Amino acid sequence: PINFQPSELAKLSIITYLAAWLSRRQNVVSDLKQGFYPFLAIMALPVGLIILQPDIGTAGIIILTACLMYYLAGGSIKYLLMLAGIGIVLLGVLILLEPYRLDRLAIFIDPSRDPQGIGYHLKQSFLAIGSGGLFGRGFGESRAKFQYLPEAMGDSIFPIIAEEMGFIVSAGVVCLFAYFFWRSAQISKKAKYHFGSLLAVGIGSWITLQA
Repeated sequence: PINFQPSELAKLSIITYLAAWLSRRQNVVSDLKQGFYPFLAIMALPVGLIILQPDIGTAGIIILTACLMYYLAGGSIKYLLMLAGIGIVLLGVLILLEPYRLDRLAIFIDPSRDPQGIGYHLKQSFLAIGSGGLFGRGFGESRAKFQYLPEAMGDSIFPIIAEEMGFIVSAGVVCLFAYFFWRSAQISKKAKYHFGSLLAVGIGSWITLQA
């Protein structure tokens, strides 16, 4: 009766596992062989499977969240910079294998390039946000959600909020996500155990990055 994406469960599972694994390896997490290489091995299988879906966006969120957790657990920034370099090369390979990924990046920068094609979703999102004005059309009064914007309850939910409730409420939504991240950071600082600290910042980072 419902749609379910296993990658959504994978995000929470990976964060929980990493929090436990990193908290047990505090003394060696900054070591290349005992800390960084095992960290890469843990990430390789789930991230590799998600890339094969293909879902580069979800893979990117998991990688960024995991790297932040690794760094806060005491990991070396030098190894993370090395990983970033490898990631850029791999992203280039993925773009060469599937050129549509480059098109999506180009459209994100300039949605007007193909407003009726790959840029349709972004263009319609801008129109919905702009038509909301300062106070919006009113609750339930969105026009864009009828045939114009796909996934009105998912990918397009923010433009619908902006159209119906206006700039003030939609800006408040963004502020709430920022507050959520700040609160997760405060919980992380006050946690009695290293596991709880890493779990709080991991979940906070995941949800904020995705938002």
